[in-house]
Amino acid sequence: LRAPVRFVGHVEGDDRRALLAGADVFVAPSRAIGARVEGTPTSVLEALAAGLPIVGTRISGLADVVARDAGLLSPVSTPESVARDLERLRDPILRAELAVGARRASAPFDADLVAARFERLLQGSTITASAGNVGVSANAGMRAG
Repeated sequence: LRAPVRFVGHVEGDDRRALLAGADVFVAPSRAIGARVEGTPTSVLEALAAGLPIVGTRISGLADVVARDAGLLSPVSTPESVARDLERLRDPILRAELAVGARRASAPFDADLVAARFERLLQGSTITASAGNVGVSANAGMRAG
């Protein structure tokens, strides 16, 4: 594709945020190996929150979090499928539409929202901790939020 691609390896903190902010798309070519499949990669959730369209595979957690309007997911991960989807994303209008969908798809995974859900679930629960062990027992009145 003659595209400016960089393989950066493990990146943390401000460096990670800067790389996501400077990217046009996020590629996550996950694939199943036997019965083993990748869950929902945190990197994909971070890329969605950064408004990056996702190019990936319609398996496991990716299919659950990357909505049709947030990326392009192929049934299988091959170099040809990734190249085809990246070629489609040269279209700036499609890229912009998928960026909006990406931000929308990331909303349910916002840290503050998830924390509030956990707080609601734990309200009315008894939490005990001793010597590194934590136990949670819900009272009869607890309801999921």
